[in-house]
Amino acid sequence: MNPHSPSDSKLFQNFKSYFKNVEEKRLGRPLVGGDVSIDLTNYANFQYTGPLWMGSKRELLDVIYDTGSDWLVLDTDFCTDCHDPVFHTRKSSTYEVVDGYLMSQEYGSASVTGYNATDYISVS
Repeated sequence: MNPHSPSDSKLFQNFKSYFKNVEEKRLGRPLVGGDVSIDLTNYANFQYTGPLWMGSKRELLDVIYDTGSDWLVLDTDFCTDCHDPVFHTRKSSTYEVVDGYLMSQEYGSASVTGYNATDYISVS
């Protein structure tokens, strides 16, 4: 089987997906994928907000769904002047900082500074 061959590509992807799902089940991690429908609040076609569950404790947050970014930016308990609700990183046993460096990102009229981190998220 050649994963670069057009005829074998779909078969290769199916095998890859199958074994990934088997491995995720073995590790006790949630599966990725599938269709999910959630209710979002539309503010003048400018901003969409809705629920997101974060961390091992499935902490419910109302977040802005930024369709123009591949980052998920959250106010956390590291922030000294953020307003509730914030994500409580210290309560999640699965929260992990990728590296110890503070990162900054400019967004038009605003900027954010924080850590690149990983944790479980769910939209349903």
